[in-house]
Amino acid sequence: MSLTNDLNCRVMLYARQQVTTALGDIDFDYIPQGQVWAKIVPTGGSVATQPGDMTQAQLKHTITIRANALPNVQEDMFVVHKNRRYNVDTWRPHYKRPDRVELLCTMEVQPYV
Repeated sequence: MSLTNDLNCRVMLYARQQVTTALGDIDFDYIPQGQVWAKIVPTGGSVATQPGDMTQAQLKHTITIRANALPNVQEDMFVVHKNRRYNVDTWRPHYKRPDRVELLCTMEVQPYV
């Protein structure tokens, strides 16, 4: 199948970069790297109980993007799609199709009390 048919989600990529504050201190902040087309596929999940009778869900997703859309992939990045944040756990090249990169992510779920 064509790559353009697979990539059906417009996502924003953020990377952690070193910035200088107004006081001259060095800090780290997440800077937008740009919007790219991606394919988001849920791959698994788990539920954990938290103190205070709360449950927290961890949802794992695989996000596929073009390899040349993000030449410098890092593990301290995150992806935003429709106000949902996906933290990049690791990444791997797509071995069957070398024009793609897979980001293995965990979706951040906000706990509701």
